[in-house]
Amino acid sequence: MKKRTYLVFTLIFGLLVVVAMPPTIYGLSDKESHELVELRTPNSKTYFMGGGTYRSVHYMKPIHYEKDGRMVEIDNSISTVQTQNAVDKDLPYQNKRNRYRVGFAQNSQNEKVLRFQRGKYTIELDLLKDVKPTVAEYKGNQITYPDVYQNVDLIFYTGSNGVKKEWKIDRYNGQEKFSFRIDTQALKPEMQSDGSIHFLNSNGDLIIKASRPSMIDKNLRYSDGAKYKLRKENSVTYLDLILDESWLKDKKRSYPVSVDQVFELQAESTNQDAFVGSLNDTEKSRNYGSATYMTVGNNPDHGISRSFLQFDLNSLIGIKGAKISSARLHLWQTNISSTTEKENIHPVTKSWNEGTITWNNQPTVGDVLTTENATDAGWYEFDLTSLVRQWYNGETANYGISVRHQDESKNRKSYFSSEYLNNTSKRPKLIVDYALDGIEYKGKVNEFRTHRYQLSTTGTGTVNVVANHENSSVNYLLYQEEPEFKEFVNGDELPAGKYYFEVNTTSSKDVSYSYHLTGLPGIENNISTLPTLTVSEPSQHIPRLSKGTSSTKFSGTTNGENAFLTKGIDAPISLTSVFSKTVGLTEGPNVVTLNAMKKSNEVLDFYNPISPGVKRLDGRTPAEVSVSVSKEISSLGYKPKTVLLTSDQAWVHGLSAAPLAAQEKAPILLTDPTTLSTVTKSEIQRIAPEKVIIIGGPGSVSDEIEANELPALGVENIERIWGTTRYDTPPLIAERVVNSDNNSETTGAFIATGENFEDALSHASLAGNMGLPILLVKTSSIPDATRNFLKRNPRIETLYVVGKTGSIDDSVITTLNKYGNVEDLRGASRYNGNVNSLYHFWLRPDHVTVTHGWTFQGMLTSSSLTAIQGGVTVISNKTSLSDPVMVYLYDNKDNPLNYMYIPGGTDSISSELENDLDQYIPD
Repeated sequence: MKKRTYLVFTLIFGLLVVVAMPPTIYGLSDKESHELVELRTPNSKTYFMGGGTYRSVHYMKPIHYEKDGRMVEIDNSISTVQTQNAVDKDLPYQNKRNRYRVGFAQNSQNEKVLRFQRGKYTIELDLLKDVKPTVAEYKGNQITYPDVYQNVDLIFYTGSNGVKKEWKIDRYNGQEKFSFRIDTQALKPEMQSDGSIHFLNSNGDLIIKASRPSMIDKNLRYSDGAKYKLRKENSVTYLDLILDESWLKDKKRSYPVSVDQVFELQAESTNQDAFVGSLNDTEKSRNYGSATYMTVGNNPDHGISRSFLQFDLNSLIGIKGAKISSARLHLWQTNISSTTEKENIHPVTKSWNEGTITWNNQPTVGDVLTTENATDAGWYEFDLTSLVRQWYNGETANYGISVRHQDESKNRKSYFSSEYLNNTSKRPKLIVDYALDGIEYKGKVNEFRTHRYQLSTTGTGTVNVVANHENSSVNYLLYQEEPEFKEFVNGDELPAGKYYFEVNTTSSKDVSYSYHLTGLPGIENNISTLPTLTVSEPSQHIPRLSKGTSSTKFSGTTNGENAFLTKGIDAPISLTSVFSKTVGLTEGPNVVTLNAMKKSNEVLDFYNPISPGVKRLDGRTPAEVSVSVSKEISSLGYKPKTVLLTSDQAWVHGLSAAPLAAQEKAPILLTDPTTLSTVTKSEIQRIAPEKVIIIGGPGSVSDEIEANELPALGVENIERIWGTTRYDTPPLIAERVVNSDNNSETTGAFIATGENFEDALSHASLAGNMGLPILLVKTSSIPDATRNFLKRNPRIETLYVVGKTGSIDDSVITTLNKYGNVEDLRGASRYNGNVNSLYHFWLRPDHVTVTHGWTFQGMLTSSSLTAIQGGVTVISNKTSLSDPVMVYLYDNKDNPLNYMYIPGGTDSISSELENDLDQYIPD
């Protein structure tokens, strides 16, 4: 059953004042347990108690609200805010953190004393000029305007769903009415027959409900004789509170007296509480869903009374495999008394609504569930374990419970309801303790260590993954490898089969994790223990070794049944329980993986010793060079799912491919246009990619390759990106780059000429590194394809024009200013143009790639590797560096380079220049 709850703007009696934050949970020790933030709901918290046990705490009113996709704790405390952050410049006091904002005046004679705002809907209250000038006093979630009338304070409380207002009368002074001017935006107030006020939007929808007022004295005697009246004078709306004068004058009255009203903002919820009374016919038809208390037994103001509560437990029911050990209802009894009464708890057997329930229409109930004694004021617990188990298991519907005296003729007991805002820690809550079936994985990982568990299931189930740790840097990956790689997340349905659960982190230090998996048949039969793997040498995961180091030693111990050391894409080396292996190194990074397996579970340690120097990625042909680059990508630990394929003879369509390749972590392989080059074919077989993207038309890569040769290698997913001209292809690639889920913040693009290759390709790795697309223009005009892309993507605000000064006319620069802010980075030569951009962005890489600036193949195929590794490209002639490049490398000396790449043989970069480059890499 769904019901409406409302944002509360209440006049209520005042006791203790606290900030409306979640209360202390009994039995919860910071040393033993912690909250599982990811399991928050608007009305509940869940705690990991250790040993596979959990505690969920459920509240009637929200304790969290959603912000930026996460549940954030509500903070109802009032504080001073700066004018620019205030809901109104004249209201300097404001609630701290909630889905609504409410501001309060500093002085009672301010033009407005309160402004409540939720989106476009607002309510403003102005005190009349007859109030005394008084300065507001605030503490926690309470703000008070003392003595605004003789012996009368005006108090506001901020709550989970809104604001409560209280007129506190210390002694009757003869005043029979309190009034506000009320102003609304996007809302229209309408009086209702029951004394409440509905605030409706332009469609007639109920947005805010203001309950009828009530009066309560010091002895908790109650009167509903007060009434609100809406009146309009000279286009001004007034809200008058008409007091029950005879009740106030009654000699039995005990002051202070508080007068309440509740304004509530609509929200869907099944949390509800109310009581019903039977004093007389009028009372039997009266609803108390907005009362701040629930009463039971014989109440002098309500007659025989009964209370009803219903908690939304969908968040608990959604957890699979919970074994509930305890469920206890906590209620705060308000009456100071020495008399003990027995309270019976009954399950409710029919639906009801807190906004309409009365004595006359109260729902039926079942037999007594439990009985507890209640005496003096304080907390009382009621055992609902058996009933909550029935609700969880679906054996009976959750219509809530009813609290009533065993002997209903006995004097009343009263309990704070969910509407009580003076001390929100005393509102009702339900605490449920449970354990989970399934399997728990726990251990310690860091950015270099990964744990992988194998698990098998015997039937179809819905996986439930509970993270019991607090460190948000820990991540998991649940996947299957056969029949094809597929990832799963919490809540997915998994058929019977074999899966892997992998745990990693971005933290450089060891962090503990604990995951509990349930919901999958047979999961409890898997093994959760891991092998040991201790590496004593090297002592660092990414050591920078001395220049010229050609090998390093890996030593350690393991109890794994199988253990291996693997460098790059080389064959694995078996490890014994005590091992010491010398590993050969090449210049640059050398990714080494050590893994130990036991009972199908695995520990993986990653190392990357850097041997400073210049590494040539050689090849006799452009295709061979592209394969050398591709193998380097794999040796660094990347497992490409995609390969980009383009011609080794034509550069026109490949100029803009690098950003897409970097985004996909994919190599760019070159091939003969008519048939796959032999080395390229072998490399595709080695990688076994899920997808091949062909860049360019059939003139670059033939239809035969697409239709027959690639499918023969097992490639089923083949895509071709190309346009009619060289200018049409880049926008097609750019759409993929800028609209990627991982690149949603791209606001720039590189602009280069399409009439040479060096201007674009010398910036290809930089573009890929930064996630920026490359677009092409002609020397004296902007092609339609480029114009249309910029029109479709207005978030591309900055256009970086690169290359040689003479390649693009100034008139084109002028036109480009219509599409964004132009940064002109052109230089006098191809070398100056290349270096100008590197100075402009100043990425401070730890490595550079040196390519021949007069041939396109090396620049193109190395651009992906360089971008993936966060490096940049500098261009050169065959035998020497240009002055601009030498100055750039010198200026970068305070950020020492670890290594350089040279793509291609000595016909592109000579061995003499290779030796000269080594001087820029310090020892």
